[in-house]
Amino acid sequence: MLQIGLFCTMSLSGTILIGLLKEKIKDFEKEIKVMSFPLSEVLMVGKDCDCILLSPQARFNYQKIKKEFSDEKLIMIPAEDFVLDDVSRIAEAIKAKLK
Repeated sequence: MLQIGLFCTMSLSGTILIGLLKEKIKDFEKEIKVMSFPLSEVLMVGKDCDCILLSPQARFNYQKIKKEFSDEKLIMIPAEDFVLDDVSRIAEAIKAKLK
């Protein structure tokens, strides 16, 4: 099972997005678990994730997080996709990373 972690400042704003994203990726050929975490847990929990989604609020920590995890694992969600809950573009980015 592949694990995807969405990290945002408090993990509250990602809850709705997670629900929509789970619905969108259920058609992927792989079994995937999507979870939301506060950004403060990225260094502990991120190591267990196959893909790390960073909310726009996490942008200020991107360089620090990038030092710990490979680019192949990180996805910075564009602010417009996050605000509009555009899970189609996010799902495509995940699919590209998990190939």
